[in-house]
Amino acid sequence: MPSKYNSSKLQPGQLMADGSVYIGHYQRKSADGKALSKVFNVFVAPEDLPEPVQYKVAVEQVAALKNWHGHNGEKFTNAQDIQRALRSGTYKGGWIIPPREILSGDRDDAWKVRRDKIINPDNMLDHQNDGALRDTFKKNARGGTHGAPQIYWSSSRNTSSFLPGGGSVWTSRFDEMNGTHYYQGYYFSCRPVRLVKCSL
Repeated sequence: MPSKYNSSKLQPGQLMADGSVYIGHYQRKSADGKALSKVFNVFVAPEDLPEPVQYKVAVEQVAALKNWHGHNGEKFTNAQDIQRALRSGTYKGGWIIPPREILSGDRDDAWKVRRDKIINPDNMLDHQNDGALRDTFKKNARGGTHGAPQIYWSSSRNTSSFLPGGGSVWTSRFDEMNGTHYYQGYYFSCRPVRLVKCSL
């Protein structure tokens, strides 16, 4: 999965030829917070999936993407599966639901949202107003009882949750710059991303 882009010449918010938008780098970290060797360029889709959906539906919709902005989707049920694929080299560079670090950059502490160390500065929440991403995320939108278009899914589950349906999933509100875990049955927006291996 070699990089086609010289990321030293790219700027967050830069529109690419395939319609995706570059936001920076993602470097995986081990459980103790140490950076691992693989580094990836992060490219964000220029728009959301068509409508807010439950998390499991978002997984299926992303997996079903065919030649969407030049690339297919890949099916990963959660961020742990994505990490395993990145580690083993089986990830093919297709669209995925972003892990929490790429969605909002926050460390794994649901009660100290954005008040502690940001573990991935190149994230969608912080770059939402840069370049071609400006005005593409839903803000101040209101949904029904179980839906909110301005809230976005990550693929990072709270595995300690006792909620039905496989636990809760980390989400971020793009209008209030915050986030929390929510039950997978809510209807939220999804903005896929692609990762392309690079070297710094």
